[in-house]
Amino acid sequence: GDVYKRQVHGQTDVLIDYISTGLTTLKLQFISSFYAFLDTVLRVEGIKFGVYLVSLITLFVVVWLPYVRLLNEKIWRVKGILNLIPINVIFQNENLKSRINNQNFVAAIK
Repeated sequence: GDVYKRQVHGQTDVLIDYISTGLTTLKLQFISSFYAFLDTVLRVEGIKFGVYLVSLITLFVVVWLPYVRLLNEKIWRVKGILNLIPINVIFQNENLKSRINNQNFVAAIK
């Protein structure tokens, strides 16, 4: 029994030495593949973020700035037209007075 246990133990030591080299190689390949995958994922996410920022800036410049500029022009136009109307005329005309009180300035001017 003792000889058999030593013989089996010796075979397992040889087997472990034989397998450990392959396991070490597999572990190193897994780690390097994982880092390569992580690098690829980070690069793709960086590209996505860059595209998002560029599209956001483009949307801001193409849509929002012209909208704000147009809105500002309309506000100044309405203010200018309202400044042309004397205050006593506004208070004498009931239709104009009620529309301005309801904050419907554009309809009041037409």
